[in-house]
Amino acid sequence: MHRWKMDLIEESDYIDLVKRVFSEPDELYIRISNYTGNMNRLKDHIAFLAYYWKDYTEIFYIQSQTVTDEFDHRDEYGYFKEVLSYDSYRTLPVYDMVKIEQGEKSVINVSQSALYLIL
Repeated sequence: MHRWKMDLIEESDYIDLVKRVFSEPDELYIRISNYTGNMNRLKDHIAFLAYYWKDYTEIFYIQSQTVTDEFDHRDEYGYFKEVLSYDSYRTLPVYDMVKIEQGEKSVINVSQSALYLIL
């Protein structure tokens, strides 16, 4: 399986994207990071490219997910509570990945118990 990954930051990167699509990789993963051009126009062009080239290449967007501190405790929470002997956990500052992708530095607070449940 032939895969490509690339970042789109400025308009010239779109030309590189088209060149890579013509090489017919099975999959192409695109991350748009702090794009300097017209974002709507870029997405339209990528949609056309994906539609007309779909028999050769699948195009995927890579996007950071927004982390929230709202969650339902899973069954493992009782285990961590028992092992660590804590009823509550403190919040930890973590970088907001969506903001970082947009070129901004922002910190959000996430419950320590949410991080335990991810691991």
